[in-house]
Amino acid sequence: MDPTRALDTAIDDLPTARALIASLQEQLTKSQREIAALRHELDILCQRLFGKKSERVDPRQLKLALEQLANERGPITEPVEMDSGETPVRGHTRRRPTGRRPLPAHLPRTRVELDIAEADKQCACGHRRTRIGEDVSEKLEYEPASFVVIETVRPKYACPHCHEGVVEAPAPPQAVE
Repeated sequence: MDPTRALDTAIDDLPTARALIASLQEQLTKSQREIAALRHELDILCQRLFGKKSERVDPRQLKLALEQLANERGPITEPVEMDSGETPVRGHTRRRPTGRRPLPAHLPRTRVELDIAEADKQCACGHRRTRIGEDVSEKLEYEPASFVVIETVRPKYACPHCHEGVVEAPAPPQAVE
């Protein structure tokens, strides 16, 4: 029986209208259950297809397993020590150095010194700047069948009389490592 045609004829007949309403409600409930089941199945399939492969375990099941493990072992009583990356030194704590490890000492080295111009070695006060140190940067290069460390040295100069500032040659352009 077509619901629309039956509705037109059942308007005059109350018991038929009630039967039609009951059957429509039953169809609606059945459709809603089917939609809910299909959505649940779609969610599961989407999780399998698009979810992280390492997260195939249901989080609720993992929580249950962790609770069970905690019940077996009991509460943790001793404190857990964490490595903070700091070394205690008298007076303060020294952090571990970060960055790249030094290049091996057994590799041959080529020293390239980038000095400033003679005019820059003269201070504005008239005195000659003296060399106070140097910045050394190392770059590993591969020459066929061997490795060579290129040390780029940039001397630093400062005036011992006026203490105006430190001058050093600019670093050469390099590719980012």
